[in-house]
Amino acid sequence: NVTYAQPLGSASLVTYLGGSLPSGRVELSRDEIQSTARTGQVFYGFPAGTLGTGWSVAPGAAFAFPVRDALSFSVGATYRYQGAYKPLAGVTGSYDPGNEVSVSLGSSARLSQDDILAMDVTYTRFGQDEVDGLSAIDSGDQVALTARYQRRLGYNTLELVGRYEGYGRSDVPAQVGVTADSLVSSLRLVPQQGFLSAAYRARLNERVFLGGVVEAR
Repeated sequence: NVTYAQPLGSASLVTYLGGSLPSGRVELSRDEIQSTARTGQVFYGFPAGTLGTGWSVAPGAAFAFPVRDALSFSVGATYRYQGAYKPLAGVTGSYDPGNEVSVSLGSSARLSQDDILAMDVTYTRFGQDEVDGLSAIDSGDQVALTARYQRRLGYNTLELVGRYEGYGRSDVPAQVGVTADSLVSSLRLVPQQGFLSAAYRARLNERVFLGGVVEAR
């Protein structure tokens, strides 16, 4: 990822360009596809956030500005283009994931000298997935809400984070390329998800800190 920040008086403009390139094996067997689908679930929290996808590029920008000394707001937008790939060995067709558009709004408030509360909401619209140019899945939209509270206790820090992700229903045709309403099912492919975490970081001396995290999903 490449990020560029430009101060604009008391405000700030950040532009960035991200991307990914596939690595490892391609055109997996059916058993390997099932394995990667399970281990790639969001709630497992693996460092590799995506498995079994093609290349992608994602430009974006964010603008943050203060309203007063203890309160600021931000707005941002990102577009992600995803390239087609062949997910399954022995299949001639290619799978082309729909592109994504995300818009986010956020705020940060300093409640006191030692307390900060930040909140943001992100809306993501997914384009229609295609197989060899034929419609496959029209994924539902996503709305994500995040709240973060941080308190400084001398040299120590307590942080609480809560996040909710809501997914709309996806239109799934009975057969690739079918668009008739009577042959398209509206399904919730991804369940609603919630995440809570509490982290504490304690200073033992000038060079040593000790921290712990508790998470619930």
